[in-house]
Formats: sequence, C-alpha cells, structure tokens
Amino acid sequence: MGCGVGTMQAGHEQGVSKTSEYDIASMQVAGQDGPLAQLVIGPDGWVHESNSRACELLGVATGFRNSPLTAAITVGSALPVLDHVDAVCASGAPAAFEDELWAPVSGGQWLVSGGLVPLRDETGSVVAATLTVDVAGLCTGLQASNEELRRDNSELRTIAAELRTRTDELNAVTAFLQSVLTSLRGAVVVLDTGLTIRVWNAEAQRLWGIKRRVAMQSRLHELDLGFGQECLTPSIEACLRADVSADVQVEVRRPSGDRAAYTVSVTPLLGPGPSVHGVTLLFVDRRPL
Repeated sequence: MGCGVGTMQAGHEQGVSKTSEYDIASMQVAGQDGPLAQLVIGPDGWVHESNSRACELLGVATGFRNSPLTAAITVGSALPVLDHVDAVCASGAPAAFEDELWAPVSGGQWLVSGGLVPLRDETGSVVAATLTVDVAGLCTGLQASNEELRRDNSELRTIAAELRTRTDELNAVTAFLQSVLTSLRGAVVVLDTGLTIRVWNAEAQRLWGIKRRVAMQSRLHELDLGFGQECLTPSIEACLRADVSADVQVEVRRPSGDRAAYTVSVTPLLGPGPSVHGVTLLFVDRRPL
C-alpha cells in the first residue's frame, strides 16, 4: 500500500475540491502498489502524496506527504524535478524526462526517467502534478560521473553555441563599423584615454602613408603627422576631462611635400556609463570637392 492518504496541511489545500482530478489522483497514488514510483507534487515543491515504491526508492518512512521534495532528494538533484513540475503547472501540458540523476538524502544515486501529468481542481486550474518515475538502476560512481560529464558537455555545447552566435554578431558589427570608417570623407584616428591609437582608417593611411599595423598601438605624438600636434592638446584634454567637442584648424604637410588645410573635429568616445573612453579625431580636407 501507499505511504498513507490524508488531508493536506493548511496552506496546501486551497482551491482543491473532493471531486477534483487532484483528489482522485491523490487517492489513486496512495493506493497504487506497482513497480513505478508515483508522487503528487504541488508547484510549491511539496509532496502531497506518494506510493510505497516512491517511499522505498527515496528511503523514507511511510507517511511521506505534506513535505518538501528536498526532504527526500538532495537539493541538487531535486532542482530539475521542480523545474519540470513548475513547467507542467504553468503550461497545463504533460511532460517527460529521461536519464536524470536522483540522489536521495538517505544515500545512493538512481538514474530515472519519467513523466508528469497536470492535475486540475474543479475550476480547471492546475494545482499539482502526478510524477511517475521509472528507475533504470542504481548508479555506480562511474555511471554518476559519466552522467554528470554528459550534462556538463551539454552545457558546454550550449555555451559554445552562444559564444559562436555572439562572435558572429560581433564580427557583423565590426564589419559594419569598418565600412562606416571606410566611407567617411576624412582620416579617422581614435585614441584611448592614454592617447594610444586604437583606430586608423584607410584614409589615414593614404594621408600620412603610415600603415595601420604601424600606427595601431602607437601613441599619437610618436608619429610624424606633418603638423605640430601640440595644437590639438588643449582640445583633447578638454574632451577627456569634460566631454567637450571642438574643431581645430591645422595645416598638414603630406609625405609628397605639399601642404593642405584640414579641419580636425575632436569628439569624445562614449560607451556604457557616463565616462569618456577616448577621443575621436576626424581630419577633413577644407578644399572644395
């Protein structure tokens, strides 16, 4: 016979009618004495009823009802079960699972598969679920380790898939930014707060004849840009200190020897949060197109 039939404790019988699916299933579970373990579990994680096989499997005494599932199964192995119960109670649809590791508080480990069926009260609201469990066998230490490895591998595959997705998104954003930098009518130089060059677009390479691989990671004053860079210093410092933009007029001597007038737009590089992360310098030739 089962672990006992009794009235639910106060706080776990609201909305339950004596003629409901819940009540009928509770009596059937309590009276069921077959090879399968059965429990009636509420969405709060409490076991409302269980049969004798469930008591035997979980190593609990008769009368195991109106108790939290974690009183019989370690919290770690109970969490997936409780997730299944929550999903069934929320959706009102049956669910199944397989090869889950149960670790009774009383000791041992079992590899189980099973299913859950929602139980409704007389108003049609889901108030609990019947959990039927088939025990595949006692897990040895190696089996338990293999099962944990299988789950870890599954989680790693999920993480790897998420990383691939994020990498693809980042690559797409990077390609978009590169296309924007290439299409700008001017040389773009982006500095971090230490005035190290982080972006050097194609027009900057053409203007000064300095390859990107050389310019990147160099500090601005370390490069010969054909003009006195000290004229930009006040605007750069004001930009970093107070988020102030400015336009500066400079005359640039090109590698060919000729000179050309440029407007340098100095703007803050903003990111998450209120702080300034660097400075963007846009050099635009003032000659008419």
